[in-house]
Formats: sequence, structure tokens, C-alpha cells
Amino acid sequence: HYIPMGSFYGVVMLVLAGAARLAGRSRWDARAATAACLGLVVWGLANQAVAAKETYLLCGLPRDVEAALGWVDETVPKDGLVVSLSAEANTTIPLYTRAKVQIPVIGVNFSGPFTREQFLTRVARLLKTTRADADRFIARRWLYGKAKEDARGRLHDEQLVDKKVDRELFEQGIWFYTYYPDFDQGRTPAEQEKLRALAKSVEPIAGPFHMWVGPGDRALLSAPPESFGGRSVYRNPTVEIFEFPAGPRS
Repeated sequence: HYIPMGSFYGVVMLVLAGAARLAGRSRWDARAATAACLGLVVWGLANQAVAAKETYLLCGLPRDVEAALGWVDETVPKDGLVVSLSAEANTTIPLYTRAKVQIPVIGVNFSGPFTREQFLTRVARLLKTTRADADRFIARRWLYGKAKEDARGRLHDEQLVDKKVDRELFEQGIWFYTYYPDFDQGRTPAEQEKLRALAKSVEPIAGPFHMWVGPGDRALLSAPPESFGGRSVYRNPTVEIFEFPAGPRS
């Protein structure tokens, strides 16, 4: 983020320096200054319009997700837990609702308040609680190396060329983001094995909580939520939310 900040303030300094030099010229008057300012404003608006056109599909929220977030904000108590295998849900729930999530999808940031071990443990508890198949989850959501680069590249190209966003490519691009670019490619398979082992040994999360199932998430489950105590309380064409009562889970 320091790069765009630096470029912005660098341009401001150039404009100020140019304005000071122009002010000393006899032909530079209020009309010329006004025209120059209007030109800068038009250029800035045009630049922002182009940027918005290129990125609004990825930065905007699908209508179904927006509607489900509205339901969560109105229904789930403040700081109530919502578990989900969806990176999209785990990213947006803390931003747009009063609820909390089990895992920050971006992963362990370089200045994060927890270690990779703690992060993997939280992911493992998420898998155990949602009855997700660890092998399927890792294969579909934890890409690294060239596979990660290809997924993010396709996501970028489809957004600009085809004017669409593949939701599964978005999931693959965001999950375990701080393992990308993969500075330690030789380490990632070992980390994946650690996650598999943790998913077998950790305890599931005790209720009460809600479970958000987005597009592509059901394919990762080894059992439907209804079979282990979930009650469907919200549904739209792409998102379903289940309520789990208080008590331990096995």
C-alpha cells in the first residue's frame, strides 16, 4: 500500500512545484489555472472510471451473498459464531455483520497476531465441525505454486475479458493467500499433511453457531449438515444457512 501512496504524493508534489513555476509567468492567469484544474479533475475521474469498470465484478458482492449477509446481521446475535468453508463468507461476514467467524481466510499475515500452527489448528476445527473432507478441501481450496498462479490468472482474465467472476476460482485465489507466492514451496505439502492430521485429532466447535454453505461448499462435505444436527434457517439460490444448538459436537 505504500507504493500507491508514494506515487500519489509524488504527483501532488510535482503539481505543486509546477504550479509555483507557472504562477510566475505573465501569461498564466486565473482562466488558465481554472482550465488546468478542470483538466486534472477530468483526468482523475476518467482514470477512476476505468479502474472501477475493470474491478467492480470482483470487488462487488453477488446479490445472494448480500442478501444472506443482511439476514445474518439481523438474526445472528452480536459476536455469534458463523462457520463456513467459503472464503467469500469468512471475508465478508466480519465486515458487514455483527457476527464473527472461525478463521480469517487470508491466513497468517506477516504481522499477524497468531502463528501458522494456530492458524492451521483453527482451520482443522472448522473442517471437523462442518464435517468437511480434508483431502477434498485441500485439493480444491489449497492450491500453491503454478496451480495458484494459474487460478489467479484465470480469475483476472475472466473478469476483464468475459466480464464474469468464477466463484470457485475466487475461493482458490483467496484461501491460504499468505502462502502465495509460495516462498517455501517445499514446505507447503508438509503443512497440508499437518492440516490433515490436525483435522483428525482436534475437537469440533461446541454450539451454538450457524453454518454458512455457499456454492461449491457442499461438494466438500462428507455429510449434509442436517445429518449432524443442523436446521436450515435461511436459503436463497446459492447460499444456505444452518443453525446448530448449544452443546458439544462429536
